[in-house]
Amino acid sequence: MSSADEARALADALLRGECLTDGAPVAAQLGQAVTEMVARALCAPGAAPLAGRFVVDGIIGEGGSGRVLRARHPLLGIPLALKMLSHAHALAPGGPDEFVREAGLLVQLDHPGIVRVLDVFAALGTFFMVMPWIEGDTLRAHIDGAATLAREQVLRVADEGLSALTALHAAGLVHRDVKPSNLLVNASGRLVLIDLGVACPRDAAAPSRRLVGSPSYCAPEQILGRPVDGRSDVYALGCTLYELVFGRPPVDATDIEGAVHGHLHGTPSFDGEPLVHMGEPFLRWLRRCLSRTRANRPDAATARAELRPLLPAPAVERPGWRALAAAAFPVVRETVEWRVRA
Repeated sequence: MSSADEARALADALLRGECLTDGAPVAAQLGQAVTEMVARALCAPGAAPLAGRFVVDGIIGEGGSGRVLRARHPLLGIPLALKMLSHAHALAPGGPDEFVREAGLLVQLDHPGIVRVLDVFAALGTFFMVMPWIEGDTLRAHIDGAATLAREQVLRVADEGLSALTALHAAGLVHRDVKPSNLLVNASGRLVLIDLGVACPRDAAAPSRRLVGSPSYCAPEQILGRPVDGRSDVYALGCTLYELVFGRPPVDATDIEGAVHGHLHGTPSFDGEPLVHMGEPFLRWLRRCLSRTRANRPDAATARAELRPLLPAPAVERPGWRALAAAAFPVVRETVEWRVRA
């Protein structure tokens, strides 16, 4: 059911005389419906598809935090990605000030594993982030395509994901929505953390009555609406790595209630073929990342340091015999070259 359909169902319930006991979920639902309708209107045939000064070509991603649009620069024609923040966030009390504060931190980030935020602007009753268009496939596409990653590839995802999170946390930010669809492998094979729409300053990550993030990948403290920090992102990355290895998330639920119960009370299985494929040391490390208690979970920098002994040794490019001979016998090389030229 789309957000617009949910909003219509809510209106029907009100017309039947049903009472609302909690206005916060209703406000969020209505905000999502507005965002969906605005996004679809921008992409409707014959419409003037402009968001700010950018030309919108279509919707490429949907989520609780908003919509991601494919757009073009009006003069240069280069492709860009626009993150349209949900109206539920933009219209919340203090929402505009919070967005401006967070955007000021995001535009300063410069890491090869984190998508750049080039600009931000307000339009159509909400806020937009302007990001470069990155060619590649998300980890969600790899998982849905039943692609089996080699052990070295899984370790590379873990290492590069933790590298990005370490930089993000060092800048004082928490992503809050790390998941397979927000991790993209670009054309050069580099893992890139995308969609920073719900990232927040670490010291401002206060409790919320509304769940921020995706239930299947949320840390227990995030599920409970408690303050989060970088270790919450480590848990979410751990859920993603578990799914890459086992083919299913550690909490495999179809509804929010099931996801909440799984994160708070479930115990993921680490048995089967992946134990042989990945090895006990990696799975023991992954268990720590998925610890239900945040105090027992490593931060991103520590988790990366603990992972390093498990990484394959980097390939050493050995010089060819000609280069060795040239370095050892420069006079002979010059003499031979002179005779050949003669």
